[in-house]
Amino acid sequence: MQALHTSLRRIPLDGTTSEDDCDDDEEELEQEEDDENFIDDEKKGDDYELKWSQRRVRVKVAEFNQESGPTKVLSSQQTVKSFFDLMFSKKIINLICTQTNIYAEQQILAKPDPSWKPLLPGELKAWIGCLLAMGLNKKPNIKMYWDQTWKLSIIADRFTRDRFLSIKKYLHLANNADIIDEKASNPDRLAKVRPLMNLLTENFQAQYRPGRYLTDMCKFKGRSTMKQYMKAKIIKWGYRIWKLCDATDAYVLNFDVYTGAKGEKKDTSTVVMELMEGYFDKNHVVIMDNFFTSVPLFMDLFNRSTYACGTIRSNRKYLPEELNEPRSKQVLAI
Repeated sequence: MQALHTSLRRIPLDGTTSEDDCDDDEEELEQEEDDENFIDDEKKGDDYELKWSQRRVRVKVAEFNQESGPTKVLSSQQTVKSFFDLMFSKKIINLICTQTNIYAEQQILAKPDPSWKPLLPGELKAWIGCLLAMGLNKKPNIKMYWDQTWKLSIIADRFTRDRFLSIKKYLHLANNADIIDEKASNPDRLAKVRPLMNLLTENFQAQYRPGRYLTDMCKFKGRSTMKQYMKAKIIKWGYRIWKLCDATDAYVLNFDVYTGAKGEKKDTSTVVMELMEGYFDKNHVVIMDNFFTSVPLFMDLFNRSTYACGTIRSNRKYLPEELNEPRSKQVLAI
């Protein structure tokens, strides 16, 4: 593989700039509505100095020698529940039970609820099973699952309607007393689900070793300040979720949720580098689209023994002049 030779370094703290730096150009591609609020590498300021030369260098891509595939092999005699338990481990079940009981106690102090009894792991698993059954047999009103005409026995025979709704009412994943007020300068908008997200990510990574190639919205209806409108997507409204996946089978290794312009702001390089944590220095190849691709990011990955491949917007900074020629059909690697 051949590439143009580059020299990239950060500009000294004295504020001097390079002739190679260029001004921000107007975006040539149609952006999603909220992209302008997302900090990308082009908006952080002229903090890099990069020089291209016409000297061609041969790049030797190191071999990938890591084991890949599931870390546990379940026999054919195992049930679907065995696979479910790999992701929703005892730790997660205990977390939900503990936080639900804490929240119920907090609410009962203000408004007594004599019918409430603490939620136990076995009951929670049955409750989750009922939710899955409801997803497969949808009804316009949740109370219809206990109606004599429309009831679903697998649910109605396991829970009374009041007990099921009571668990739904108090279900919690984090202690409200530990969550920073939303009026604070930089609150975590995902604080109420963050403990579950962290445990799920741990399980995703523990159960699977990815192959060499890694790659980077969820449908939603309702009120949320994190919901995004993306007119270029098939699903117009939804959460914007960053994911790191095995490119071969789309297995999710890591993920994060964009919390909106008023949430924690991250540049695109930071998003990629954080998702890649734990997979550096193994000669992986990260494949991405032009929203993330930039020369500084590729150099940062390369310095961690990680390769990258992706389309790039022609108005990105630090690109060689050849890529700005309208009739140029030359394919270059950086």
